[in-house]
Amino acid sequence: MEEVDIFIRDYFNGQLSEEEARQFQEKYDLDPAFRKEVDLVEAEIAGIRAHGREALKMKFSQWDEEKISVPFPYLKIGIAASVLLALVFVGKWALKPNHEDLFVAYYEPYENFEYTPTRDDSGELANHKEKAFTLYDAANYDEAAAYFSQYLKQSPDDLSALFFRAICLMDLGDFELAKTDFNQIEKQQIPYYSEAALWYLSLIDIRQGQIESAKNRLGKLKSSKDYQSKSTELLDKLD
Repeated sequence: MEEVDIFIRDYFNGQLSEEEARQFQEKYDLDPAFRKEVDLVEAEIAGIRAHGREALKMKFSQWDEEKISVPFPYLKIGIAASVLLALVFVGKWALKPNHEDLFVAYYEPYENFEYTPTRDDSGELANHKEKAFTLYDAANYDEAAAYFSQYLKQSPDDLSALFFRAICLMDLGDFELAKTDFNQIEKQQIPYYSEAALWYLSLIDIRQGQIESAKNRLGKLKSSKDYQSKSTELLDKLD
């Protein structure tokens, strides 16, 4: 059973050879018990990703509350008023989360609702796309980015693939390359992805300390149904 579990996880991590992948697909199609195990592992991977994002948000919120709950260190009687005012100013500044904290609190990879790899895909082009999204779903962003790039060489107009490559690059810390992809998508004004690209561009701006640019982008999202709440909340924290 342990070997079967490893075999399944290697599939979702994109670590199987072509022959092993063929054997996997054949077993999935013919063995109901194996198919059930595969589906359970796939659901588990999705759950881990979702839990990880929630845990990160909770950790940030707890950290923020702890800082706010720290009592202000009142000065001893007799200290000059000028020193008191200076300490009050420093205390308020210290309670604000820095730009990297805000980036970590609000960043999360975009859920893949675009493409579900099927075991009927065939051909080199379909294989690259399938592997790219399979690796993306497994949070293997380094290899996913490589497969997205190979796929985009032959299908440069596939903006969904371009968007998910940008997420991979962003997660890997290649912010400038990610911005290039996101900017291209944002200008196209396509449903879902253009606003999402604008949101991620604002987060990159915050991470890079370009706060005025981030505010400008977030301001454009204040009327967005999907990003209105988050963008307004983040703008308040940047002021």
